[in-house]
Amino acid sequence: GRILAGVVRLNLTHQRWTLSAVALLSLAGLAGVLQIRAETNPVGYFKPNTEVRRHFHDIYQDMAGSFPVNLVLDSGTEDYFEDPEHLKLLEEIAPFLESLEGVDKILSFADYFKLVNYASNRYEPAFYSLPEEGFEVRMLMNSYKTMLGQDMFERFMSADLSKANVLLRTHIASSERFLELRDAILEHLQTTLPGGMNISVTGFGLVISQSSRLLTQGQIKSLSITLILIFGIMFLLFLSGKVGLIAIVPNCFPLIMNFGIMGWLGVELSVATSLIASIAIDDTIHYLVRYNQEFKKDLDKKRAMRDTVRSVGGPILFTTLTIGVGFSVLAFSHFKPTAVFGLMMMITMGSALIG
Repeated sequence: GRILAGVVRLNLTHQRWTLSAVALLSLAGLAGVLQIRAETNPVGYFKPNTEVRRHFHDIYQDMAGSFPVNLVLDSGTEDYFEDPEHLKLLEEIAPFLESLEGVDKILSFADYFKLVNYASNRYEPAFYSLPEEGFEVRMLMNSYKTMLGQDMFERFMSADLSKANVLLRTHIASSERFLELRDAILEHLQTTLPGGMNISVTGFGLVISQSSRLLTQGQIKSLSITLILIFGIMFLLFLSGKVGLIAIVPNCFPLIMNFGIMGWLGVELSVATSLIASIAIDDTIHYLVRYNQEFKKDLDKKRAMRDTVRSVGGPILFTTLTIGVGFSVLAFSHFKPTAVFGLMMMITMGSALIG
């Protein structure tokens, strides 16, 4: 009761100070929103001393990276890579790919083809190279399948010799760096490879990265649609565009606070944290509908506001407290996305209550 009485006093006698404080908080939140960045890093979800994190580090330190990236070169022409000059393209792009940050090793059809040539010619060092003539390529194709098997052939070359797959072993785990790697590869190869070559970069890491970006874009769309729907509902209830716009303000406040604090604290917008805003619950419609009912009794806005806070304030307060305490348990999780989710949900629920 004392808390609700304090809310009433703030609303009636300290409007200027209250709205000024909310405006300053919103400006600070918007400044934080500008610093937020979309990032999904599955390895970063685990603390440095966990077994998964240590194994990931050991693999790329002692062997090659854990995350593969596939570069597919599609000529669109049958038997394209049967031509020795075309086959050399796989060898020529290797130094550039190996120089890219985060790439530990690359493997292509050319690497195995040189080994087959080397083994077919009694391990003479001079034959550890790609053949110069077309008939040699055709002969070694059969030797390749015999020595290494059809599966190893199809892993790096299509059956009609029109497509080649280059495997990049990387220790990159960041979605942002995966996208930077893809852009660097495409930018370089589109200017160095022959025209008409269709180049695509894919792999597990790229799938995660692109999913993260699409999820972020979808989140923006869904939040925008939600605000439009709130405006529409309030307009239909009160037949007033002004009330509809007023209803959007307290709904925007928790979103600004949530993403603003994430920006200031350096919390990335990831698959986990992007869901927080969509779960945040507030009672704007509940509050305004009750206020409308109270105001119609005698058209006394101060009395209507006071009785509205006293009637719906308790449920709003207890709902926020219950949900906030429930989510607070997640903050103790050793899995970082879950812990951040719990902490940010408490902040968002508190901001929705203030709004």
